[in-house]
Amino acid sequence: MPNGVKSIVSNYFDAIVLNIVTSGIRLKNVCVFNVVPPVQRANTLENPEYPYLGSDEERRKYVLYFNKNLKQRCIRHGFIFFDVYDKYIDENGFLRKDLSDGNVHIHH
Repeated sequence: MPNGVKSIVSNYFDAIVLNIVTSGIRLKNVCVFNVVPPVQRANTLENPEYPYLGSDEERRKYVLYFNKNLKQRCIRHGFIFFDVYDKYIDENGFLRKDLSDGNVHIHH
């Protein structure tokens, strides 16, 4: 888990920095949004074209680890980590159904 996530985050930030440098635009702030909380299988119908990989708990741990790495990179680069994760989770740490699109995305 750690190497794959770290590689994705590293490549993502490399792309952000490259775009900032090549754009020629002076940006006052760069914001990076957190990864959305995962859904629980029991609360959401699974789309067979995009199946859930791993258990609910494994997916939750991946998202938390991913967000931790995003936040660390934001600090390193002086970017703003726009973290609203805790505003969208239920008591178990999963995406609240009432704040979702009924699937895996935030709606409100």
